[in-house]
Amino acid sequence: MASIGQVESLTEEVICPICLDFFTDPVSLECGHNFCRSCITRCWEMDERNSCPECREEIADRTLRVNRALANLAEKFQNLNPNLKGKESKLHCEEHEEELKLFCETDKTLICLICRDAQEHREHRFLPIKEAVTICKDQLKSSLDSLTKKKSDFLEMELQQKEKISGVREEARRNRRINDDVQELSVTDEALPVEKFDHLYLLNTVLRGTLDPINRVSVTLDVETASPRLDVSEDRKSVRCIGTQRNLPETGKRFTHWFCVLGSEGFTSGRHYWEVEVAGNRCWWLGVAAESVERKGWFRLSPETGFWVIGRSYDVIVLPTSPVSRLAAGPIPGRVGVYLSYESGTVSFYNAETKSHLHTFTGNKFTEKLYPLFCTWDENQWLRICSGSAPGL
Repeated sequence: MASIGQVESLTEEVICPICLDFFTDPVSLECGHNFCRSCITRCWEMDERNSCPECREEIADRTLRVNRALANLAEKFQNLNPNLKGKESKLHCEEHEEELKLFCETDKTLICLICRDAQEHREHRFLPIKEAVTICKDQLKSSLDSLTKKKSDFLEMELQQKEKISGVREEARRNRRINDDVQELSVTDEALPVEKFDHLYLLNTVLRGTLDPINRVSVTLDVETASPRLDVSEDRKSVRCIGTQRNLPETGKRFTHWFCVLGSEGFTSGRHYWEVEVAGNRCWWLGVAAESVERKGWFRLSPETGFWVIGRSYDVIVLPTSPVSRLAAGPIPGRVGVYLSYESGTVSFYNAETKSHLHTFTGNKFTEKLYPLFCTWDENQWLRICSGSAPGL
């Protein structure tokens, strides 16, 4: 009997490389590569060379040959897909593809057993993840109790020093802001989710008595980067895909094939958070992109090419990995939160409606400016940038 890993590997063969979903009405090109009929037709509407998105070979004959065997195979694998979703979702090391089982106290990061034996961790101290979670939870509770006591003492001092009430009120407001930020980190569940451990830097800053605030970004869109297939609103807060390709000046910054647009402001440091309303839009990518990414032609939106994104392909949330991977089953978010921590090399995504974690890219070493990225190909369905407070990061 084939293992789950073997079935998942075979499943990749029945996934369209453009929409990252099971083939729908698959067709074959002269070069032998296969695509959904609607996907390759849409690509060729913007590509005068009529090339294959996989191998870039020019296709002289645009006749699309139906691949009935692949269609039948895709249907069978789609019926098998519920069994694949039963696989337990765990964090894995991006370098060694091993499960992350240890917490490095020296580097404040999660590592696998192979990382532990590497030269860079040779003299470091380690804890099992569960033990580290317990310690962190106890430290955070102690910190919250201390802050509550300090706040109480401060209010008592305020009553005793009425002659200084103006200055005292300002100090009280500052303490309340700190307390509100810490409450977002409050751990009331039985255990701290392992997925939030990549934000240990934030917990440590609280325990040291300081709080480097998260910058809640008011993102606006850079129209000079927008694909000719996108329509950006006048306030540059919304974007949608349109049915026609507009004749726009070539800026050198514009995406020509992918239906993408970047934010106007980029980041080279700090921690930033923004939210995007995606309700009603069935096909999108969201995240960040490096300033030097390719803007012309088709390419994979992946960390290797300078894109840290997640997306929706109809009824599933996906990662643009190779092979393609789907996130654990859960409600499709109507609003997505994006969190960038530049120095710690992490990009995280949240269901902003339920304040639940979706996915985190870790272990990156950012060296250039990163920009918010938005991509949609669901016609006339808007992506809207909105304000919102960060979840318990």
